[in-house]
Amino acid sequence: MEAVVGQAHRRVLLLDPQGTVAVTFLSTVPQDAWMGMTDGRGLVWFVGDMRFGGVMALPGGSLIWWTGAPVAGQQAAESSSGVRRVVEEELARQAVKFVFDEWLK
Repeated sequence: MEAVVGQAHRRVLLLDPQGTVAVTFLSTVPQDAWMGMTDGRGLVWFVGDMRFGGVMALPGGSLIWWTGAPVAGQQAAESSSGVRRVVEEELARQAVKFVFDEWLK
């Protein structure tokens, strides 16, 4: 997620398996969700159609919000340090672990 200058909305970027932006939404994200993510990076659940929008939530289903329609032509801000890629890889590992932990309960 990224702050949008002059707006209350956040730019929410969903990544594909290769780590590139698959879709971007401008969404009113609950403050607790926004503040709970380090540098705007974190794991969210998405239910819907990426062509039209959907519902997002933090893992476990808390703090649910509507994404709004996707935004055409939006890209993520690039990181010059390479840290972004490491964070994204760690988030993918956490997502897989969460799914398996829940499945095994």
